[in-house]
Amino acid sequence: MCPDCGRRSRHRHCWHNRRLQDLPVQGQAVKIRLALNRWQCRHRKCER
Repeated sequence: MCPDCGRRSRHRHCWHNRRLQDLPVQGQAVKIRLALNRWQCRHRKCER
């Protein structure tokens, strides 16, 4: 969904990886890897 106009979009612009790190749990490092899609709004009246 477009955060500006709220419409659904099926047009993926690109994707990128994001890495998160949290506090250790029972002495083990916690690392999270996310693959995130970036969507493109193609509605005529949307400025995004």
